[in-house]
Amino acid sequence: LLGNPPWWYKHDSYKQAMDSMKQQYSQYGAAFPAAGTPEYQELERQFVDQLVLNAVMLQEAKKMDITASDEKVEEQLTAIIDQSGGDQQFEELMKQNNTDIDEVRDNIYDYIVYQDLFGRVTSEIPEPTDEEALKYYEENKAQFQNPQETRKVRHILVKAEATAQEIKSRLDAGEDFATLAGEYSTDPSKDA
Repeated sequence: LLGNPPWWYKHDSYKQAMDSMKQQYSQYGAAFPAAGTPEYQELERQFVDQLVLNAVMLQEAKKMDITASDEKVEEQLTAIIDQSGGDQQFEELMKQNNTDIDEVRDNIYDYIVYQDLFGRVTSEIPEPTDEEALKYYEENKAQFQNPQETRKVRHILVKAEATAQEIKSRLDAGEDFATLAGEYSTDPSKDA
């Protein structure tokens, strides 16, 4: 139940989806976008799109008589519990995400159905060759480049966690990143 809303954590309503995302932002110490901001509006759009897509996919799967057995659902549930660190940790994750075991099972069921549906509808589509993929990319470069989504990433490479914590404390106190990078970083690119 970590990261973006995971595949087994489905939302039945827009409000539930937004509440869950607010909680996840909070868990990671991030500020949730204020209502009315472009960032908030983008989250709203993504949630509505996902809710509609989920409904359409389940309707299509029903038309095709695609289901998931109880055994497959329980097998996936066991794997998820193991990945989360065991029963106690899984229970805690469910509490944090305001869900219960029945909802998790329902979402696992949906996920298995989605996978089967996807496999069936794409089974006849041939894999593109490297040449076809490159040609498509060259013809559609603008689609793959979004300057609004670029980030400037900087790092200070050190060997010891204690040193990293000291640097973080100094950065939090307002010291200059470039100065600290020059002083501490073991990365050869620090002088670039």
